[in-house]
Amino acid sequence: MYDIQTKLLNEYDDIRAEAESIRSRHIGEIYSEFPRIKEIDAEINRAGFDAVGKIAKNPEKAAEYRNEMREKISRLENEKKQILSAGGYDEDYIKVHYKCEKCMDTGYVGNKKCVCFINRLIRESYTASNIPELEKYILENFKLDYYSPEEIMGENTSPYERMKGIKEIAEDFCVNFENETKGLLFYGSPGLGKTYLSKCVAKKLADSGKTVAYITAIGLVNVFRDLQFGRETDGVYKELLYTADLLILDDLGAEPETKNTLPYIFDILDTRTSRNKKMIINTNHTLEELTRRYSARFSSRLFGNFKILKFLGADIRVMM
Repeated sequence: MYDIQTKLLNEYDDIRAEAESIRSRHIGEIYSEFPRIKEIDAEINRAGFDAVGKIAKNPEKAAEYRNEMREKISRLENEKKQILSAGGYDEDYIKVHYKCEKCMDTGYVGNKKCVCFINRLIRESYTASNIPELEKYILENFKLDYYSPEEIMGENTSPYERMKGIKEIAEDFCVNFENETKGLLFYGSPGLGKTYLSKCVAKKLADSGKTVAYITAIGLVNVFRDLQFGRETDGVYKELLYTADLLILDDLGAEPETKNTLPYIFDILDTRTSRNKKMIINTNHTLEELTRRYSARFSSRLFGNFKILKFLGADIRVMM
C-alpha cells in the first residue's frame, strides 16, 4: 500500500544507518592510528559499569560514586580530545553526524513528529498530489469580492452569501478533518471557483501533514485504462487514489460516456467512502444531470456521503 509516512520513515532509517556507518569507519581509523583512544573508550565504559556496581552495594554513597564517575569520564574525554587535536583531527570526527540533530534522523522527538519530518511530509504530499504549484492555493486568500451581493431569484440568497458559507464549510472541513464523515460535492456552472477552492483545501491539509491527491475524471479513467491494457506497469498512483487522506476528483461528468467508465469512478467512490476516506468532487453538472448520467446506486453513494454545495455567480475568470 502506498504510504508516504512509511516511505519517509524507511528513508530516515537509511539516512541514520549511513551516518552511523560513517562514524564506525571513522572510529576504526582513529583506533588504528591512536590505540590509546580505544583504551580510553573502554575505560569510559568500565567507569559506568563500576559506578553501577558500587551503588548496588552501597546505595547510600550513590551521589559520591556518580561524582567520581563523572570526574573520571571528564578526565578521559579531555585526554581523548588532546590526542585527536595533536593528530590533526577535530573531536567531531568520531561523532555521529545526523542531518537533524533534534530527532537524530528518526523523524520523531519523543512521540511527536519532528519539524523536519513534517516539512518532508508536506513536500511529498505536494509532489504526490498531482497539483502543480500547490503552494499558491491559500484558503484564507480565497476572494469573495468576485461574487455579487445581489440576491438571485429562485435561490433566496446572493452569490456572495452563498460563497461565504461554502468557504466557511471548507475551512471547517480542514479543521475537523479527522472527525468528518462526509466529503464535499461542489457543483455549479463553469468558472465559479470550484477547482480553485478544492485545491486550497488540498494545500491546507497537505500543510498539516495529510496526503492529498488530485485527478480529473478523464485522468482517472485513463489511469485505469492504462493499467488494464498494460500501458502502465506502476500502480503506485492508482494506489494513492484509494489511500490518500483526501482525493479531489475534478470535472466529474467530463469523462466519455461509455459502459466502462462508470465502474472505474464508482469503484473509487465506493471504496473510499467505505473506508471513510474523504473526497472533494467538482462538477459543472446539475444534480438532475448527474442522476440521469450515472446509476441510481452511484447517485445514492454520492448524495448520501457528501455535503452538496451549489456554487452561484458569474464566471469569475473573465473578471480576473
